Amino acid sequence: MIEGIAYDFKKTITSLYSVVSIFAIVFIIVGIGFAITSTANVPFTKEDPVRAAFLGFVQLLNPFISVIATLSAYYYYGESKVTGVLESIIAKPVTKGGLILSRFFGNLAVTSIGFVIGIVAFNIILFQEIGRALPAYYSVILGLAILVELSGFSGLIFLFSQFIKSPGAMNALVFAVMLGLGFFWPVLVSSFFSGVQLIYAASPGGYLTLLYYYFSGSSFPVLQVSAILVSLIGIGWLVTPAALAYFIGKYLD
Repeated sequence: MIEGIAYDFKKTITSLYSVVSIFAIVFIIVGIGFAITSTANVPFTKEDPVRAAFLGFVQLLNPFISVIATLSAYYYYGESKVTGVLESIIAKPVTKGGLILSRFFGNLAVTSIGFVIGIVAFNIILFQEIGRALPAYYSVILGLAILVELSGFSGLIFLFSQFIKSPGAMNALVFAVMLGLGFFWPVLVSSFFSGVQLIYAASPGGYLTLLYYYFSGSSFPVLQVSAILVSLIGIGWLVTPAALAYFIGKYLD
């Protein structure tokens, strides 16, 4: 089984789609980097322009993570699972649970590589423009937060794939998750739940917004955004959807 998981993982991360995905992610982040470091977007007269650039980067990057994570999870696993051809395309023996592991971590590896390269590129752009890059602390926290959202959205698609049997319904659900819980989630929360901002945590698409509030020094009306709270929410989205998808796919499907 281990051989089958390793083979499928390698096949996943070396596919043409994976290469294209990495380039697309880096392209998006570089574009955001140039937008942030333009004099129109970064107030260089502020005491800490690096912090301003970091917060702006978090705000602009957040909507794209859900798009990347959901589409990749759908391509690597959801589409083939719903159509019933997933097991038939595997060249080496692998269990249902092993297949979920290889595809989930393959997807996570590809998207994470793209974002790591993108963050490095953003730091290079920032250094060229203002002579300073993000402190290592900011870069690490940003990378972990992105990983939380990637894992959360991917896990949701893997989880829903265990229940949905219609390709049309799966397509609709992918777009609902991508847009409703991701791309437009911060807008929806601020528009309809402005007094209960902690609801950002109800979607992985709100995690970078929580990070923004934490680093900007803002607090929620009900509960202060502390490091412990942000960490607990992050662990929850990092692990829970993927663990449920694995358990249901392996033992109940």
